[in-house]
Amino acid sequence: MDFDASLAAVGELGLWHCMVLVLLIPAALLPGMWSVLFVFSGYVVKHRCLVPACDDPSSQYSEPWLNWTTPRDRDGWSSCSVYSQRNDTPQVDQSCTQEMFSEDPEDCEEFVFDTSVFSSTVVTEFSLVCGGEHGQVLVDLGYSMYSVGVFLGVLVPGLFSDRFGRKKMMFLAMTVSAVSTLASAYVQDYTSFLVCRVFNGFGTLGTFVTMCILSAEITSHRYRSLVGNLVHILWGPGQMVLALMAYFIRDWRTLHIAVSVPSSFCVAAPVPLHTRVTTLADSSQEGKGGSKDHPTDFQNKQTSLTTGHWE
Repeated sequence: MDFDASLAAVGELGLWHCMVLVLLIPAALLPGMWSVLFVFSGYVVKHRCLVPACDDPSSQYSEPWLNWTTPRDRDGWSSCSVYSQRNDTPQVDQSCTQEMFSEDPEDCEEFVFDTSVFSSTVVTEFSLVCGGEHGQVLVDLGYSMYSVGVFLGVLVPGLFSDRFGRKKMMFLAMTVSAVSTLASAYVQDYTSFLVCRVFNGFGTLGTFVTMCILSAEITSHRYRSLVGNLVHILWGPGQMVLALMAYFIRDWRTLHIAVSVPSSFCVAAPVPLHTRVTTLADSSQEGKGGSKDHPTDFQNKQTSLTTGHWE
């Protein structure tokens, strides 16, 4: 069967095609949002060492007594070291004075974070800073685990969509990404968060790749390049939407929940490909003079189209 000839018989780029492409817009926008989510939720904010003798629950990132408690580096206050407290300093009724501290720096394990940009991120939640650069390694691991999911998201849905259908695999991948994004907002340890990152990467590329293939396959070769480029363009606007959301939502857990909400709505509203192809094919067949009593060659094309891998 000549697939492009069959598509031409149904219509190369008509009202039905445009309706399906419009319904596929969320599947093009959401992967762009998911792809940059960790850029904001995993943002490494400015931080300094907690000074137990001086800091209290209301302390901010910048305090006047940092001049004698915390060393300076080229970016401001040192992120990972603090001046050690003198051993001969009285431990009773002590106030945060310069005489309490020496000029010998030491590493610290507790931190005060700057909340002027984000009130909370994954980095501040799990203290992914310092520790002999291990903190930054753990942050980078969040991107690496997402890349593992991206690799699987390109490979697995592509293999199974030929067997079970593009649309089914697209919504399955979208569901995986929506659930993993929502689940990541409730994790209590970084290991669980990394597991969610793998599934999020899988859903991101699994959704986008199958959506691109689906949008190209419903049009003939004449419009395939145009449609393919149009759906790819929406990746950028998706990232812009996420950036706008992150501007107003400065808590990482709330941001993850907010991103998962539109994903859930899209999963609940699947694209009606099979029914619409059949209906439009019937209309086109009647217009060409075909009848149920006298099957035409077009009816054979219609059957081939509606039993393909679009479902």
